Parts: sequence; structure tokens; C-alpha cells
Amino acid sequence: MNKFLPILLPKYLTRTKLTIYNRIAPITTSNTSRTIPPLIWLIAKPITKLGAIIAGRGFRKWWTALPKMKRKIFLAHLRRHRVRYGSSIGITTFTGFVYYDSHIQETPLTGRKRFIIFTNEQLAEIEKLEQEQIFMIYEKDILDPYSPYVNRAMRVANRLFTANREFPEVDKIDWKLTVIDSRIINAVAFPSGDLVVFSGLLDFVENDDELAIIMAHEMSHAVLQHAAEEISHTRLLDVISIGLVLVVWALLPTDLTAAIAQLVADRLLKFALELPYSRDLEREADHVGLMFAAKACFDVRYSPVFWRRMGHVNPEILPEFLSTHPANESRAQELETLIPAALRLRKECNCYELPPHLVPPRPHLKIKKIQI
Repeated sequence: MNKFLPILLPKYLTRTKLTIYNRIAPITTSNTSRTIPPLIWLIAKPITKLGAIIAGRGFRKWWTALPKMKRKIFLAHLRRHRVRYGSSIGITTFTGFVYYDSHIQETPLTGRKRFIIFTNEQLAEIEKLEQEQIFMIYEKDILDPYSPYVNRAMRVANRLFTANREFPEVDKIDWKLTVIDSRIINAVAFPSGDLVVFSGLLDFVENDDELAIIMAHEMSHAVLQHAAEEISHTRLLDVISIGLVLVVWALLPTDLTAAIAQLVADRLLKFALELPYSRDLEREADHVGLMFAAKACFDVRYSPVFWRRMGHVNPEILPEFLSTHPANESRAQELETLIPAALRLRKECNCYELPPHLVPPRPHLKIKKIQI
């Protein structure tokens, strides 16, 4: 992430690439032949897990029914051929490591290493299905390009893009903006460049600085390709989970104990590996998004203010370790530690001087909560 710090801001507001994405044509589904590969990948988990349960349970039943003499013969066979079986296990393990290592990529801008298994084409198909679902639900709520909401979001988005377009990862994306009339406080950006903002967020933010911080956060998710990374990480955990299922159902004495152990193992994987990883991606997007906002000369000091107000209006029901997102107060505290670096970057970009004090926030009513 330090790659942001030494780069100076070009003269912005001179050329824009962002376009208003006003969808008025009927939404069509993807061609079936093109969506089969990613869909097969996504539905493989439950089928494979069921197969692991059947195989593990079948082995346990077979072993339990085997006479003691035949058990001894079987174990003796394993000992005699331990080199052969051990080599097979070793080759399989080595192949897995080679596959993992061959799919390690470098995260754009930050340089962090991560595991990615989906091709851009496969991810585009998965993403397209999700996009179509959103636009199908809110098709009648998409605001006219001349709406004040659209004009405001467009102004902020153009400023963010133009200030950061020196990064090839930002400039190569064909950014498109859609504003949806909904009280939901949310925004989302897809890797394709579709940036969706809900009017509830525009009503909730105190100023363009807060809006820019959230929009920059979502743009960061797209630029950093977090969607591909998170799906790949989940698939890796699925492989581990399926292996555990096979072992659990093969070794534990009853179906009940195996089912309980499987449930516990799945929860441990989720709480120890899946959710923390998702929260780390959110923190990375917070960091990069803050630097995007700083380069566009927004007042980054509003970032912790926004999240503390969000926490006051909509307190979290679940503790952070059970969530895909960091707690609002946790986010605010982490962003506060990043503000000095963001302000230095802002100064290096020859931005206008900020006033010494922030404008106090106005009181808010409780609004429908959506995580950002």
C-alpha cells in the first residue's frame, strides 16, 4: 500500500472516463453455454461434500463389518506397501502445493500475494449473474441521469477516477455509474466497473467527503479484484472442509458423532479462516480507498466520523468475529491510524488546505442497515 505515498496528484477534472449507466433496456440472462463452467464450479461443493460423506461412511461400515482376521490382513498389506502408498500420498500432496503455488498472484497496488483460481472470463460470468439479480430487483428504481442524486454521485466518482487514473489498474476499467432510489445505505462496485450507489447512502452522508470515502472503498474492491480472491479462498477452504468430512465420517464410530464433528469443523473453518479473511479484505479496501480519496483532495478526516455515526445509528447485533466486516468502531480506529499518511499524501498532491475543525454531524434517524 506504500506505493500510493510518493505519487503526486495530476491536474484533475480535465478529462473523465466515468459514464452514467442508465439501464432502460430489458435485462436478459446470460447465455447458458457460457455460464456452465462457473456454475458447475459453484455447485460442486455440496455434491462433493455429499460424496465425501457417503465414501467415509461406507468405509466405516465396511471396516466395522470386517472380521478381525481380515482387518489384520488388511493392515499387514498396508505395512508391506507403505512406501507405495506413502509415495502416492506424497505425490498428491506435492501436486496440490504446485497447483496452489501456480495460482499465486500479486494484488494490484498493494503487492500482497494471494491465491486466485478463477479466470477473468469465469469471474465475469459469476459477476454478471449477481449484477443481473440486483438490476432485476431494482430495475424500476434506477434514477434518471438528470436526477440530483445522480449528478452528485457522478461528480464525486469522476473526481475520484480522474485523480487516480495514473494507476493502470484504475484507468483500464470502464467505470459505469448507476444510482438506485432506495433507503438502503449501501454502495457496491463490480470488477467490470459497474458502480452502484443507493440514494439512502447519499441521504445519510454529511458531505461529499464522506460519500467519496465510501465510493472509493467500493472502487478499491473492484481495482484489487477482491471478488475473485474471496471466491478462490472460499473454494480452497471447501477442499479442506471436504477432506475433513471424509476423515470424520470414516473414523468416528457413529453417524451422530460424525455429523456433530462435521458441524463443529465447518464452524471452526468459518470463524477461524473464512470470516477473518473477509474482514482483512475490507480493511485493505478501507486503506486503499482512503488513499484514493486523499489523492482526489477529499477531507479524509471524515472517514472515522462516518463509521462512528454508522455505529451509532445502526449498532451491530453480532460481535465482530461472527461478521464478514469489521465492527464500525474497529474500522474507525484503524482509519484514524491511517489518516496521518493520507494527509501527507494529500499535501504532496498540492490539495487545498483543510480547515482545522470538522463540521459537526447532524442528527440522524435510524435507517435500514446494510453493510458496506
